[in-house]
Amino acid sequence: MAASPVTTTQLTDPITGQLFEAEVLLVTNGRGGYDSDGCPYSQGPQPRAYAIATSPYTLYSAPVESYGKGVPAKATGSLHQYLQQFADKEATSPLTPTRRYELAALAAEHLGEGPYAVGDYLLSAGWTVRDRIVGFLPAVQGASDAWEKLQGVLPDYRAVASPRGRTLASFDLARLSHRGGFGWERDALLAQLESFPDAGLGAFSKREEFRRLVRREHELLRAARSRFEEGLGMGLGSSEDRSYRRYLVGELSRRLGELERAGDELRAVANDTETSAEVLGVVRDILAVLQLQGATASALDLSWTNEAKEAP
Repeated sequence: MAASPVTTTQLTDPITGQLFEAEVLLVTNGRGGYDSDGCPYSQGPQPRAYAIATSPYTLYSAPVESYGKGVPAKATGSLHQYLQQFADKEATSPLTPTRRYELAALAAEHLGEGPYAVGDYLLSAGWTVRDRIVGFLPAVQGASDAWEKLQGVLPDYRAVASPRGRTLASFDLARLSHRGGFGWERDALLAQLESFPDAGLGAFSKREEFRRLVRREHELLRAARSRFEEGLGMGLGSSEDRSYRRYLVGELSRRLGELERAGDELRAVANDTETSAEVLGVVRDILAVLQLQGATASALDLSWTNEAKEAP
């Protein structure tokens, strides 16, 4: 039997000095690829689910590796008092990876770490929700690759005859669409579930959970985008940093279904001479897909073939 990739480490609460144990991930890999907003994937446990440790004594939350840096002594009292207002809620609900990132964002904001740092925590929180939606899809490398993979499997998808097969295929392709940031296509695929019998899989309740998680992720993406916009409005960071943050504003707008705004922001980044080569490559990749993905319709034919409709 293979050893568990998860172990525990002992950390010190920087507010009270009390010791506690936190789970950490020993190994990781990049077999799941990455999304166009920078979200990386491993096969097996996702590293981000273990990246933030929360003290059970104060709810102080931060990356595991930053615990040794401590908290300024003059801030410990006010931070402790601030975090305690959330204690009753956390005592009655599971402390999920998503919530740990949200608590880290609250602590970072209180400590004055700046809107970009807070936005990064909220973006990672959104990714932990996305994990629950998409599961593991191997080697998806950004927006264009997700589009090509979706286009490539559609002929097989459209030829599926059995209700059970159609249900499973609709969810699989909706998950791939969500990873690619193709909201119209995702929703169209989920709507297909109404065109054939449920086949005993509980498709409608699973679809409602899918949609609920999408709404939750979008809530966090909007919050992250707002922080990035705040930092840009304040002129924070170098010219290259600001270009990177504007790319995120554009990409998150695309994932939120605001395609016109996404195009405006991303084209501005593409034309910015301060944009790094790495970000420029990602932005051009997204812009190529933005011309194809749906706002009110799609370049892809998501309907069933006549043969599949007539199959028993």
